[in-house]
Amino acid sequence: MVRLVSVALLVLSLVGCSANKESVHTEFMTYTCIKPLIGYHYQTCNTIKFTVNGEEFVIPAHFETDLASIPRVAWPIMAPAHSSLIRGAIVHDWFYRKTCDFTRFETDLIFYHMLKNDGVSRHFDVLRGEIIWMELLQ
Repeated sequence: MVRLVSVALLVLSLVGCSANKESVHTEFMTYTCIKPLIGYHYQTCNTIKFTVNGEEFVIPAHFETDLASIPRVAWPIMAPAHSSLIRGAIVHDWFYRKTCDFTRFETDLIFYHMLKNDGVSRHFDVLRGEIIWMELLQ
């Protein structure tokens, strides 16, 4: 965990962003439902409402997502449809594809916090969260 914080702080200083990891607060206002679509793609079943630092966002029902783009060889360790990854992955896809509300770095930081809020940082899931975070930084 110390390594993760160190890398994140280094990246923040290199990109000149004054935000820190503690400045992002996320909260989901509705439940998240997905259904298989085609192959490894999914579709949201309902409208998903959530906030980032108090600002409300809405992802419409029927939004198509591939969840987290994790190489298939890594799925035994962290499959994209792992329950603690789903909500954050949908939001991450939404911000990347449909809005210009946040930079790529800010979107990745929001995803990291959503993973943390959904329990990815607990127990052995620390490794999952760290690997995903490090992949996003590349």
